[in-house]
Amino acid sequence: MFDLTDTCNGFFFRCYVPDGAGLPIEVDDAPGFAEAEEAFIARVQEVLRGRPDLLELLSCLENGLEVRLHCGSGFVDEENETYFFGSVQSDGEQLVLEISTEEVLLGARAGHEALDVVVHELTHVLDHMQEPTGMLPFMEREEQREFVRLRARELEKLADGASCLDPYALTNDMEFLAVAVETFFARPYELATTSPKLFQSIDRYFQVDPQEDAITMAAVRPVASAATQAASAVTQMGPALTETASAVTQVGPALTETASAITLVGPIVAPIPEK
Repeated sequence: MFDLTDTCNGFFFRCYVPDGAGLPIEVDDAPGFAEAEEAFIARVQEVLRGRPDLLELLSCLENGLEVRLHCGSGFVDEENETYFFGSVQSDGEQLVLEISTEEVLLGARAGHEALDVVVHELTHVLDHMQEPTGMLPFMEREEQREFVRLRARELEKLADGASCLDPYALTNDMEFLAVAVETFFARPYELATTSPKLFQSIDRYFQVDPQEDAITMAAVRPVASAATQAASAVTQMGPALTETASAVTQVGPALTETASAITLVGPIVAPIPEK
């Protein structure tokens, strides 16, 4: 595993709370800040553990990656709405990722407007490193052409209500990419079922080992193409998980909810000191 905590410029975290008008003000600490910092690093390493080259790319940005953790509720966004998921933008030469500590700590889950905000915003960060927009770093030209074809097909399916992607993917190419990758990690069985070629394309890119522990990695890696394969892997974990495996086999598309209920038991990584 590439060590994000001891390489190049790494990540550095800043803590924000809302003022009386809902605007973010920086503070030294706030409830949930330290836990979210730790969880964010662990999530990035889990998702990219099959691509150490991407981990190195992220940790060796010229000015580091600035992660602004928004602690608490009451922040006002650009539409003057008091809800905040996350965003990625450039502040001069500095790449900035802003995200709600609540979203970081909740992690991947089904039945929610935002399936996994860390993965969604991480994908935007990767997209910022690649031209043209709406693509991931180190994609070969043929891979890019294939992804354009798959994107066009998926957008048609989405417009017809035949895709499991959130309609937010229709916004632009960058949001399509972020939603597709987010869905790949948070709702793998549904994506593999409704859009197998798109699933396979993202699967090849992230190179996640399908033989990994199905319990600890259920919301991190793509689940096997058939629900029974995932159930079998779960069953191997011991008699105490038989009931879960049975539910996975019988419910099929509800696999994501089962994964959400038992997941994110990944390694805890020490937080990066602020710079």
